[in-house]
Formats: sequence, C-alpha cells, structure tokens
Amino acid sequence: MQTIRILSYNIFVRPPLIKNNLSDYKDARLAYFIEHELSKFDIIGLQEMFNYGSNRQERLIEAARKLGFAYVHTSPHRSLLQGKIDGGLVLLSRFPIVKTGVYKFARGVFSDRLIAKGALYARIELAPQRHINVFLAHLQTSALVKK
Repeated sequence: MQTIRILSYNIFVRPPLIKNNLSDYKDARLAYFIEHELSKFDIIGLQEMFNYGSNRQERLIEAARKLGFAYVHTSPHRSLLQGKIDGGLVLLSRFPIVKTGVYKFARGVFSDRLIAKGALYARIELAPQRHINVFLAHLQTSALVKK
C-alpha cells in the first residue's frame, strides 16, 4: 500500500503592509518552508499564501515544481480594484489533479471583507481508479460577537 504524505498548513504569509511587527518575517519563513518542509509531503494545502501584492506565491509554486509538484490549484487571482484580493489558498500535488472547483463564500466582516474567501476542491488521481477528494478553506479570521 502506498503512503501519501498530506499537509494542511496556515503559512501566515499575508499581503504586504499587513503585519503584526516589522515584517512578520514572511520572506524568511517562506524560504525556510521551501528549503526544509516542502519536500516532505506529496499533497500540500496552504492557507494565507496570498498572491496579492508580492511574488511570494509565485516563488513558492516555482520551488514546488522543481521538487516534483507538477500540479497546482490556487484561489482565483484578483485585485483590490475588483473589490477583493485573492483568497490565499494554494494546493500543491505530486499527483495529477483531474478535477477542480472553487466555492466563493459570502462577504466577510472586518478586514476579511477585502479577501475573496472561499474553498478549493480538487480530485487527485493517486493511481488508476484510485482518487482522493481534497477540500481546502480558510474561514473568517475574526469573530463577530453580539451582546
């Protein structure tokens, strides 16, 4: 029986200008992930790996392809001019992605109003007649509390 190594991880690589400290060490953390963690898995689902405003997502995908992740599914790329930025979801697979889908959530609240939150779906072929269905989502960041 074949072992499949799967990771779902909030990598916390938010768009530029959104940070808790000087930089959130986005570039350093991404470089570490690429160098030390990426090769350990076969299917990777990342949350908060935004395309908007930087080339970090592109760098990740390029590095992943060099390590054998030939198949990629991402949140649709958007711009703030379209009212929202991308949802920050990235799915990487060494196995063929044979079917994909995207589900868009209703508009979020607070800062999440600017993000096209949703879910990704991928049907991944592990072997002929053997598939896995993967769903990847990142939900509302903050809670709306009513008193």
